Amino acid sequence: MTNLRLAFIFGIAILIAPVAFSQEPPEVERLIKEMPKAVASFISRRVECNHWGGEEAYDHERAKQIEKAVKPLRCDRLDSDEKKLLARYKNNPKIIKAIEAAKELYL
Repeated sequence: MTNLRLAFIFGIAILIAPVAFSQEPPEVERLIKEMPKAVASFISRRVECNHWGGEEAYDHERAKQIEKAVKPLRCDRLDSDEKKLLARYKNNPKIIKAIEAAKELYL
């Protein structure tokens, strides 16, 4: 393979890598874009907790799977973490709007 062809392939890989390896759905990506790290992290957690909170534990194995997913997300702390963020960013309507919008996402 020529150096030019390798450079082209490498260049394409660099361009598509952020899209190919993004772990967030597009709806979440739009909400967390340009947000402080703490807010982006909270929004991601909120959406994941929304998802798992809507899952049915139809048997013991499924209940364990849900519990295993929810525990590291600290879904039981969402309300208190949200309060802290809303207080911290009370003068930033863009951040408040993003946090509120995350409540409605169930992906």
